[in-house]
Amino acid sequence: MPAVLFAIVAINIALWIVFTVRFKRLFSADDVIEKARTEMDRMIRDINNHTVRAIDIIDDRTKQLKCLIEEADRRIALAQSEEAKKESLSALRDTLEKKTVPEFSRRAANTYKKNVPRSRPSPDASYAVTGEGEALAEMQHSLFDDKQKEVSTKAEMNVMGDGTSYAKVPVIKPDVYFSETPVVPKKNFTKQVLEMSEMGLTIEQIAKQLSCSKTEVQMILDMQ
Repeated sequence: MPAVLFAIVAINIALWIVFTVRFKRLFSADDVIEKARTEMDRMIRDINNHTVRAIDIIDDRTKQLKCLIEEADRRIALAQSEEAKKESLSALRDTLEKKTVPEFSRRAANTYKKNVPRSRPSPDASYAVTGEGEALAEMQHSLFDDKQKEVSTKAEMNVMGDGTSYAKVPVIKPDVYFSETPVVPKKNFTKQVLEMSEMGLTIEQIAKQLSCSKTEVQMILDMQ
């Protein structure tokens, strides 16, 4: 009987020791802190992984957006350049058309178009003198309307004291008339630019000499 009681007491003591050890392991502060630290480390690693992945995705999207913006800027600059070239060519064409055809030639052409008869003129009409023709004739001061001095063409015989003689023939000098405003042919604008460029003048000097813009001069030189 005492042996049985001793055995029961020994078993109870052993169970109590085991229960105490497991209780301490389960509810120990160090164990709880270690588990909490482990869980926090795992959560931090997950957050870092997700953050890095999100940052990588944002960087990729940012790079793609920058590429799209650069491509759009390049196309916009190209379109603006083409538009500027078209405007420059149009302005240059208008300038060349204005400068290659003198104003007096245009007026003469317009006057000719106005005066050209729509029907076939009669032969007698070509000899008719209009009021405009009379006004032009008065402005031109035709040489035939001015009084000409009579020029003697008769040779004069002169006899010297020794009996020799010689004939004195007058020299006829025709009257020469000079216009107060001589007509100077106007050179082509493009030809003037090329000639000045061959002479070594700069674009600024050529533009100043011809009273035009540097863009017009540059466009003409580029087209050659």
